[in-house]
Amino acid sequence: MRETMPEREFSSLTGKLAMAVRYENADVAELRQQVEEEQVMRAVDKAVSTAPPLTPEQLDKIYSILHAHAQPARKPTRKTGAKRNGK
Repeated sequence: MRETMPEREFSSLTGKLAMAVRYENADVAELRQQVEEEQVMRAVDKAVSTAPPLTPEQLDKIYSILHAHAQPARKPTRKTGAKRNGK
């Protein structure tokens, strides 16, 4: 299970996003996704760490909520020689 990233690393990531937005870099969408993912992870971590111990039923409900909003993993795309050559 992934833990939240160290604060210094998160600050660096948000700085990269700010620079990408400012200079209209192509990496904006990917960096924004990473920042948003980390923000969600931090919010969940904070909520769970301050809550009383959760029952298995409560954990199941939380899992169901998260699973309902999950998107399938994207398959990596690969350009083939035929596509590059315009065929």
